[in-house]
Amino acid sequence: MEHRLATGEHRGNTAHRATCAESTLSGEEMELCTAIGERLARHGVRFAGLDLAYPYVFEANLVNPCALEEIIALGLPDVTPQILRDLLAQTITEPTGVTA
Repeated sequence: MEHRLATGEHRGNTAHRATCAESTLSGEEMELCTAIGERLARHGVRFAGLDLAYPYVFEANLVNPCALEEIIALGLPDVTPQILRDLLAQTITEPTGVTA
């Protein structure tokens, strides 16, 4: 998703009047995001949103990633149920290291 700044505004989030548009990552952007995702996964992070202006990463959002409500506002399919199913499936199938 691409954010466009509002006139006279330096912040790129929709709370500050930025607008969103669907976008497609380039091959290089996808490689960077995949490498970061793999590294985050090694630290137990299963879902994150990345703010980037290739080749720079500005932020990794771990608390409220991906701005799912913005995807819906753009009229794109609501992917929230599938994300939750995938996250829950990973949690259920992976060992926790806890013994009974």
